[in-house]
Amino acid sequence: MDGKHHLHRTRFSEGTLAGSCFEMIAFAMVSAIPAARSESARPMRIATTSVRPFSYIAGPGDPPPTPGAGGWGGYSMDAFVGNIFPVALADGLESNFTSVRITAYNSTSDIILAVARGEVDAGLAAISATDPREILVDFTQAYYSTGLGIATRGAPTVFEAVEQLIGTFSLVVAGFAALLLSLTFFGALLLMWFEAIAPGPRPVFRRDFAWGLRDAITMQASLLLGAETRQPSGALSGPAAMACSAGGRLLTVVVTAISTAALTT
Repeated sequence: MDGKHHLHRTRFSEGTLAGSCFEMIAFAMVSAIPAARSESARPMRIATTSVRPFSYIAGPGDPPPTPGAGGWGGYSMDAFVGNIFPVALADGLESNFTSVRITAYNSTSDIILAVARGEVDAGLAAISATDPREILVDFTQAYYSTGLGIATRGAPTVFEAVEQLIGTFSLVVAGFAALLLSLTFFGALLLMWFEAIAPGPRPVFRRDFAWGLRDAITMQASLLLGAETRQPSGALSGPAAMACSAGGRLLTVVVTAISTAALTT
């Protein structure tokens, strides 16, 4: 292997997710190899972290670990430790490195800092090359690149659309029914109270409370639904009944608009 070939510097596009551990490793390894044996023979210190399928501790069910990688396996380990490093030694590349010693770090950021501080000779994991990182370390040519993927919800099927429509319609109906019942009951009580305070010349509610409340609820429901009904003539109950009738029409318009909007979304 010609060491100069791996001194080629290549920028990785920012924002791209990459299994580019090998890029940095190869360059860091070559740049760390002296031109002559100025140091005693020693293992090459490589920092890594568990990032499947590029680097990981091989366990049950995994392919066999890379020979010489201390139990580590993965694409990156196979590429560098299992192939590039032995070929470089076999081709007579002059270096004081005789083997590989793997050290695990918590993250790729820790690996970058370890290489920059000289704690290790190279870093090997799924490392993305970015401009800020290239200020600290050198990357070799990338060997793996993956683009950005965005997941979106697909178009609903006919059954899903019908189910969603039924659910939305049921929710609107339930809300409208609860509102109508509340307005009917409390409006009936209010009409009875106004009629009792200032009775009109034409009584519309029976004197018995239970029957009077029944009459008031019937009237209030008719007013809210916009149906024709005899209205009280009291000084307070008459205007209140007219307001309830107008409110019922307005409520019908609002509920119709809400229902239409809910069913079209």
